[in-house]
Amino acid sequence: MKKPSEFAQKFEELYAGEPWFGESIMTKLNSITSERAFQQPSPGEHSVAELLCHMEFWRRSILFHLRDDKSINFTADHPENWPSLEELKRKGWKKLCTSFTDTHNALVSALNNNPTLTNDQVIYLNGIVEHDIYHLGQIGIVRKLATHTELV
Repeated sequence: MKKPSEFAQKFEELYAGEPWFGESIMTKLNSITSERAFQQPSPGEHSVAELLCHMEFWRRSILFHLRDDKSINFTADHPENWPSLEELKRKGWKKLCTSFTDTHNALVSALNNNPTLTNDQVIYLNGIVEHDIYHLGQIGIVRKLATHTELV
């Protein structure tokens, strides 16, 4: 069974390291302008800002799970899972990136300060890693489309 510190290392690699599959989260985010962050590849498709916020929501869910904090019911239909594009624009790209970084740092700290994990936590953490990689691929596609076409 993986140790908490191994998951912390994996999240750090995804965040700003050199993952085997390509660019890290921060490498991709740093290459996206504020203007492009909120543009959708087509109507109803998610922007980079929406994808980032969604990733942060599920990272926060595991953080709460590690703390055994049940004050928020993290479900797919929770309004913070996919907030409106207008709400995200009001927050601004820089604030969204800072919030993601803060959540990332809190998650890594919680993992580094946690001596053991339950089987459920290991399953959840593996899922979040896979979830991040999946959406990181989507961010790459939206970013690529943004450089070749005029997005909505």
